[in-house]
Amino acid sequence: MVSFELTWIVDVFGFPKGITGYYGKTMDVGADIEDTYVLSMNFGDWYGNLTVDVTSRYATRSLILNMELGQILWRWDENIIKLYDAIDKKWIDYKQPEGHSVKGYNRNIIEEMYIEEINAFIEAISGGKEFPNTLDDDIKVLELLHEVENCHEN
Repeated sequence: MVSFELTWIVDVFGFPKGITGYYGKTMDVGADIEDTYVLSMNFGDWYGNLTVDVTSRYATRSLILNMELGQILWRWDENIIKLYDAIDKKWIDYKQPEGHSVKGYNRNIIEEMYIEEINAFIEAISGGKEFPNTLDDDIKVLELLHEVENCHEN
């Protein structure tokens, strides 16, 4: 899940100059997987924190970006992106598009993004427009994740 989040983050903001964090297994799901990642990213002039917890009873994903003239706050469970304008000293809310979740899933686990990705892939292999992700960028994203996983012993 973390690589999915990092993919869109680097598409929007570029690759961080540095990344660190913690990860681990907080719950037994019958598989040997890490279920929680907490990352701190250095983009040079500003910083960001990303938390992904995929097995908690109430699934959470959040992002905070701190900049000189503002702050971006995204909480997946609230379907809103908040932008703090430090000049006008006010929050501006942007409603996150709602999707459809499968019965029994957390209401936030929507399938539209995966359907869009599959459609983009089919269009690319059919000779339509180019697929939005490159293998080189995917490798760089996985290298970021590998850097986090190697910065601390769990």
